[in-house]
Amino acid sequence: MNKKYSGILFVESPSKIYVYKNAIKGSKYENIKIMSTKGHLREVVIKKFNINDNKPNIEWKDKIHVKSIIKQLSELQFNNEKDLIISTDSDREGEGIGWHLIELIKKHFKYTKTPYRVNCIELIKEKIIEEIDNTFNNNKTLNYFLINAYKTRIIIDLVIGIYGSKILWRSIYGCSSLGRVQSISIITIFILEQKIREFLPEKYYKLQINIHNNKEVFINKIYEGNKLVNEIKDVDKTNIIKKELEEQQFYYVQQKVFYTKSEKIQPLDMSSLSACTNSKLDMKINKMYSICQKLYEGIQFKGETIGSITYMRTDSKYISEKFILKIQNHIKNIFGEKEYAPHIFKEEKNNTTQEAHEAIRPTFLLNDKEYEDFVKVLERREKKVYEYIMYRTLASFMHPVTYKHTELQFVSQNGKYSFTIPLITVENAGYLQLIEYYNCNFCYTKINNPNEEKVLQKIIDTKEAIKVKVTINENCTKAPERLTESKLIQELKKNNIGRPSTYGYIVETIKNREYVQMINNKYYITGSGLLLSIFILQYLTRFINYTFTASMEEKLDQIAGQKENFKEVIEQFINTFNKETTIVNDTDRKIILNKIEEYLLQNYINKCIKCDNNLSLRFMQSKPYICCTCGYYQSINKIGYKDQKNIPINTEYSKNNQYINNIRKNNYYYNKKYYKSYNNNKK
Repeated sequence: MNKKYSGILFVESPSKIYVYKNAIKGSKYENIKIMSTKGHLREVVIKKFNINDNKPNIEWKDKIHVKSIIKQLSELQFNNEKDLIISTDSDREGEGIGWHLIELIKKHFKYTKTPYRVNCIELIKEKIIEEIDNTFNNNKTLNYFLINAYKTRIIIDLVIGIYGSKILWRSIYGCSSLGRVQSISIITIFILEQKIREFLPEKYYKLQINIHNNKEVFINKIYEGNKLVNEIKDVDKTNIIKKELEEQQFYYVQQKVFYTKSEKIQPLDMSSLSACTNSKLDMKINKMYSICQKLYEGIQFKGETIGSITYMRTDSKYISEKFILKIQNHIKNIFGEKEYAPHIFKEEKNNTTQEAHEAIRPTFLLNDKEYEDFVKVLERREKKVYEYIMYRTLASFMHPVTYKHTELQFVSQNGKYSFTIPLITVENAGYLQLIEYYNCNFCYTKINNPNEEKVLQKIIDTKEAIKVKVTINENCTKAPERLTESKLIQELKKNNIGRPSTYGYIVETIKNREYVQMINNKYYITGSGLLLSIFILQYLTRFINYTFTASMEEKLDQIAGQKENFKEVIEQFINTFNKETTIVNDTDRKIILNKIEEYLLQNYINKCIKCDNNLSLRFMQSKPYICCTCGYYQSINKIGYKDQKNIPINTEYSKNNQYINNIRKNNYYYNKKYYKSYNNNKK
């Protein structure tokens, strides 16, 4: 007879309670009570945090809902004889919550037993039972090295956030705080902003050939000898080439056939799923996060609550061998054995020990009828996300698309000019078959118009001379494109900054603190963000840069992997931080502001557009402005654009501008007095 287990099992989210209850029902674990931590349990007492003798003094306080958890445990008569099982999320933050939980239980119930640790990345019945079995059989407990990494991350962030922000507040107005990762995100946007403001557009002319009387055929590549001439900066030369092309007759000479393959599709991790949210799923990052959380925690289907995807905060692209067998059978049953292509998983350069060990994938594969029934219970956006995860998982185990390219070459009668017409056809559809089968539109491929092929075949067969009509299109070079949320996350990942569990928090924080604003889903830096970036690059670049932030993430991973001592890492960081920031603290505020003002005026604008006098930096309602004694002023997030089209339409200064205009209208003398009062702020 199987032994019946009892005890308390804690999950992180209340919605997981029902999933676990359904999973253990009727098993040897059915007597285990399921409770939720309702997220984080404790937070740092900011006012009492300090760093004396290079050692941090950190104090925690309970969150409001902790009382109800302790009360519930008391009602269940929890004591030292009962097992405590922790099944929070499988990442660094989840391990930290588990540590806070055991610390609270030790305090209130004098609990001395070692807790069990269950890591579930798939919330389906058989996997939950399997993981609980594995935990009890192997006496798995909390990973204290991962907890040390969690503590180290919090302390370093607190030092930069609290002590760094104090330096910032002493130096300039209008900036709410510093952050180890958030500030480097703003720097990333600022560097791009500089390139956009410095950008000056250049005109160029593009030639487009249309075979006479055949509108279906267009050619974009034109050669003069071996030189490509379809994009030219000189308008006169463009007109000469246009005239010569239209005077000539062209003859077909040869065709070249070659094959290409699309890139192999990769399984999804959090950054690649984030990257597709704007372009393919048309939703914001945090909306996608909440949908993934819901899909992971459980969807009601056929009277059960089942997790439909694996844990989403992951860096891994690995898929378990058991699930690969299911994928293999699924593809063979639908598309045939030849369409299955084994996937070779390459170890990531920045592989971390803190995240879950599988890619984001479905937890089950359904036949046609069951799949249709399942997607019907999902909301529109949930269906979009689930279908994309399903598509990417299956596509990563199918062949890439093979394209056949046929290039037809035509040469002018005098031999001076030539052009090629490319024809593209799909030789082997590969993973594109999924698009048609599941009726989704996550990717597309450019295939030639059948009419175009017929026209060209007729020209080849009859060997007739052809005349061309040339169109000149005037274009301008474009400034670098601004970052979207998904592109910012890709940049952070490329530089090994942040982790899947922190990406959503980063993009929200920089918006909430008004360092950036979103216009048409793209980041525009605000005046405060501009000042913060200049201040960091002038004075705090030692701690807020790509190298330091990435190396700190690596150190946290090394602490979790038992390769670094967390106390030594903290002490070394605080020691260096104190030495470097002493220089900034000893610098007079007026010198700092003068240096920032000098940078602004050198890089963006240095003369008043009304009276040609020198401008200066001023703060009005804690917002930075470039001002002149004649009364002219401009918000600094709108200055310095060489191409006026790039200036942001909306700004956070609209209310402030109205306030200042009202003062100017009422009384010039008062306006002058008002201006002087802000002038004194600089001192």
